[in-house]
Amino acid sequence: MLQAPDKTTKEILDLARYIEELSPGRYRQSCYVDPMGARCICGWFNYRKCHFNQDDWRYAQAEMGLTKLQAQQLFEGHPYNYSRNEPPTAKEAARVLRHLAVTGEVDWSFA
Repeated sequence: MLQAPDKTTKEILDLARYIEELSPGRYRQSCYVDPMGARCICGWFNYRKCHFNQDDWRYAQAEMGLTKLQAQQLFEGHPYNYSRNEPPTAKEAARVLRHLAVTGEVDWSFA
């Protein structure tokens, strides 16, 4: 039987849904926040939690219940889909977050 997700899992799933529903151009994994207001996963998490406009990945790591390795893989890497020669989309970021919520693993492979 499926169990109800804990608070941390629910927040990660809520973030996935939020990022997936952003207007085009509002998600960009390569920067915390750009002049046009696009943000990465860490940027959107912090913005939604407490409206931080500074790059505080340690806060997001702690609040999301991530290990240091998970946080590095999720926040610090700038994944790139070489098969399409472009950065990840909001849908792909949401898929990574859902996978993390279910498995505890960060996987940026898009195949």
